[in-house]
Amino acid sequence: MQAGIRQQDPRAGRLEAKLHDQIGPVVEAAGLDLIEIRLGRGHRGTLVSVFVDRLPGNGGVTIDDCAKVSRRLSALFEVEDPIAGAWELEVSSPGTKRRVRHAEDAKRFVGIRARCTLRETAERNKETWIGDIVDGDALGLTLRVDGGEERTVLWEEVARAALDPTTEQWLELGRRAGQDREDLEP
Repeated sequence: MQAGIRQQDPRAGRLEAKLHDQIGPVVEAAGLDLIEIRLGRGHRGTLVSVFVDRLPGNGGVTIDDCAKVSRRLSALFEVEDPIAGAWELEVSSPGTKRRVRHAEDAKRFVGIRARCTLRETAERNKETWIGDIVDGDALGLTLRVDGGEERTVLWEEVARAALDPTTEQWLELGRRAGQDREDLEP
């Protein structure tokens, strides 16, 4: 193993994949998008953090949305028992630092600043780019970094990409979500 690269517990990956397969359809049935699942330690057992958002063009996620998904997932977990031992569940929106995972995310957040950390390799040290999202496709993400230079990184080279909006950009995202909500109302 290379210095500085942490090997992940393969059991954690299998559990996360199993949970994704079970949680995804429940979130989708609620008209939401499953953004991320994180596993951690809670006060009484395994903490399952589920991050959901509205599908693009449908406004922002609400507390009621999170509560509805939480009730449905709790019922599912009671029946399916996917986690050994005690568990805690939290469902929330991804917040201001939400992950950018694929082309659809990149296209949704064009013009918004993001922080993209590249994987460390034998040829390259860990590197972080900060810039406005220009585009994204099936292969990678393009950012306009400070100074105006555009840089493209392949998704497979991304260790983590997440929004890092300025105050003005965050307010703009709120306006977009509010406008989406108004467009949905009769």
